[in-house]
Amino acid sequence: MPPVALQGTRLAERYDLHQQISHKAGRQTFLAQDTQTQAQVVIKIIQLNHSPNGPVKMAAERAEQWTDLKLFERETHILKNLDHPAIPKYRDFFETDIGGVHSFVLVQSYIEAESLATLMSSGRRFTKVEVLEIAEKLLAILSYLHQQTTPVIHRDIKPSNILMSTQADGIGELYLVDFGSVQTDLTKETGTITIVGSYGYIPLEQFAGQATEASDLYGLGMTLIHLITGVHPADCVYIDGKIQLGDNSIEPALAKWLKRMTHPYLNQRFESAEVALRALRAKEDFPSSYRSLKPAGSQVDLVQTSDRIRIITNKHRRKRPKLINFATPIFFTLMLYRISVTGHASILFWLLFLSSALYLPAAIIQLIIYLSSELPLEKRRAIELDRTHGIREGTCSISDSQKIYWDDYSGAVANIDLVAYNPGYSFTGKFKKDANTNAVGTGIVPPKLSIHIRSQAYTIGSNQLSPAELWWLGQALSDFLGLELQTIYPMPAVSLHNI
Repeated sequence: MPPVALQGTRLAERYDLHQQISHKAGRQTFLAQDTQTQAQVVIKIIQLNHSPNGPVKMAAERAEQWTDLKLFERETHILKNLDHPAIPKYRDFFETDIGGVHSFVLVQSYIEAESLATLMSSGRRFTKVEVLEIAEKLLAILSYLHQQTTPVIHRDIKPSNILMSTQADGIGELYLVDFGSVQTDLTKETGTITIVGSYGYIPLEQFAGQATEASDLYGLGMTLIHLITGVHPADCVYIDGKIQLGDNSIEPALAKWLKRMTHPYLNQRFESAEVALRALRAKEDFPSSYRSLKPAGSQVDLVQTSDRIRIITNKHRRKRPKLINFATPIFFTLMLYRISVTGHASILFWLLFLSSALYLPAAIIQLIIYLSSELPLEKRRAIELDRTHGIREGTCSISDSQKIYWDDYSGAVANIDLVAYNPGYSFTGKFKKDANTNAVGTGIVPPKLSIHIRSQAYTIGSNQLSPAELWWLGQALSDFLGLELQTIYPMPAVSLHNI
């Protein structure tokens, strides 16, 4: 049926269709008027039409129509249960025949605003301040959707689905529309996967039908990048699935935040819209999403901002002087004294007694020194990565982690090309120690975390840190540096039986 055929039609003896807003096969959207309330509304119509293209094409088109109908009914159900000023309100839903074709009709409130896509196509460009404001407002909307009793995932965040009201200066009110692709826990795909969304704004997991709240964050991040750069995400450069922002004068803190929003892997994005919003408002202090990985009871301190990460890890003890063992001569002296009392003393007794008498003053002096010495002094190792100044290591006392004695800066953070985690292993039995020597026994190769600048390596922590602590710190460093944490397994000891 030609799109124009519906213009001027009255549906349900109430809604007059005026201007067509959009059209695709079997689905049309109109600006209409509710003759009962005189309010403008948006009418969405989906029609189940018969195909004149033969049985094979008819079956395929029929399947596509039923998919569209499923999404249409889903949108209706969701809008019924949402109540937010930035989301269209549900007004009505009914079935009817239009020109002999069975049709489903959704009526929703009309929002007088233009889409960001329309504004950009007309030459509108957005400043950094405006983009930050847009980001805050949209994250607040997504936070509302994701915090529903049954989380609502939009799955199609893009400039054409975001409306902005006209305002003489700055950003007007923002609205999120088109819930035809929405997903909830009750509507997750089973069996055949229906891929919805728009290319360039869809994360990898959505192609597999596994959209989550973080999938909406990806679409929003790509939308913001489009607003800043004026380049469609499909035309951007990607390396290992990560968008390259290039020389677009995006300040480092915002660029880092956007990269986190659009990371190809779910576990590398913000945990929720609320966390992303807090990070955005924090400006210079974007929190790591891996703070929850810190093992309970860990004494490691991690301080991170957008430009610096500092890790204070293991402790070093200064031991007290060893106490001289003066118990042995005293024991022998007492035993020999007992012998002398019983009349069985000998020259040997007097020799031992004399040696003990000479030994005791030294032992007493050593005991006094031991008891009067300072308590063990604990030192903690620290390493700091500063984007401006570089990498440095140092030590601090257990009582004052703020007073750190730093070594000189020894490398540039930008040159770090590897974050490596070595899980270690233990071994038992015969193994080849070197080319000429064999050894037998048990041993442990401890886990290790390190950062590398070509052949130069910096070890994070020591054998005192648990694998869980090293994994947590590795993820934090990976997040800060924008590098994947690489797990590098050590070469195990080779059994002689296998040589």
